[in-house]
Amino acid sequence: MYKNIAQQPVCEAMDNVVSLFKQGGAHIVELDSPDPDGRFTSSCRTLRICEGYALHNENIQKSPEKISPEILAQMKAGEKFKAFEYIDSLKARKEFQNYFSKYVEELDFIITPTLPVLPPNIGQREVTAGDGASHSVFSMLNLFTLFANFTGFPALSMPCAAGPENLPVGLQLMGAAFSEARLYRAAHWLEQETGKLY
Repeated sequence: MYKNIAQQPVCEAMDNVVSLFKQGGAHIVELDSPDPDGRFTSSCRTLRICEGYALHNENIQKSPEKISPEILAQMKAGEKFKAFEYIDSLKARKEFQNYFSKYVEELDFIITPTLPVLPPNIGQREVTAGDGASHSVFSMLNLFTLFANFTGFPALSMPCAAGPENLPVGLQLMGAAFSEARLYRAAHWLEQETGKLY
């Protein structure tokens, strides 16, 4: 699910985590992306921008100088979306919630990196991902967390390794609705084991 985009140190950290789970008796299943055509990701972007614009419109109008130019430009993009695009995105979110519910029903949880890249420097706007292409830092920061953010399914993030220059690598565990207790147990177990990783 993540190996085509994650940087090498992130993939290595995830491989180590998967190995630990296997050693602990877990049965690991490699999954394809739950969003192969990017429709859900696109819908999430539409909802995020439209809702961000609606929520912060007063500040955008009264004090735009208090908002970083990049964030301001992203929020102002909310003016351009049509009502039908927003409603279509709400429908897509509901469809994906149903799809994701079936996707995880036979799994205890899904493991992904929190970020597909090592933490960028402050002010860095482009990053080279594992696919060798340059991507916007903003597009990388929520690439995997958006599934939980926009569906409402539970997820947690925790450090699992130290990469080059001691930069942290984060791990995300996502599960089915109401599986929080299982995620906490898995995270607690992993936290006891990851001393072996760094």
